Amino acid sequence: TDWLVKPIRKLVLPQGKWDVACILAGLLFYYAVFILIRLTASSEGFGGRVIAVNFIFAVLALMKAAAYVLFIGLFVRMVLSIKKPYSPVSVSLQRIFESVLRPFVFLRVGRYDFSGSVLALALWFWLGYVLPQLFRMLNLWLLQECFRYTGERKQNEKSANQYKKHRIPCK
Repeated sequence: TDWLVKPIRKLVLPQGKWDVACILAGLLFYYAVFILIRLTASSEGFGGRVIAVNFIFAVLALMKAAAYVLFIGLFVRMVLSIKKPYSPVSVSLQRIFESVLRPFVFLRVGRYDFSGSVLALALWFWLGYVLPQLFRMLNLWLLQECFRYTGERKQNEKSANQYKKHRIPCK
């Protein structure tokens, strides 16, 4: 991803702990994907609403990718905390997820660490229920807009055809 991130990193500096260039590169990538999908799926042009919805789709897709990475990392961390609690991978994952799991420290029982289970369940709910509902609602809204636009266009064509039928030819 250096070919995409390096030019953006020259324009946008990191903000504290956040590497904004990577986030912006992911957002641009997903936005380009949704624009391409829209261009191939629709023969009609698109206006400001569709551009805004594509941006929302890109933000949601980036959040979905981040949630999957967190979910898989938490799952691996939970399994390793039971099987091999002192392996190098387990220690690295512990360091990575320490700040996220700090509110759930009370779920550590002896050598078993269940603190990631609450966050994993929340991510599972987000990935399995909330995000699909958001995508479905946005798609339905776009379809309604599309049908409204085509209905208005058909109505305009119909009235233009009626005008042509009842028009008195000029001599």
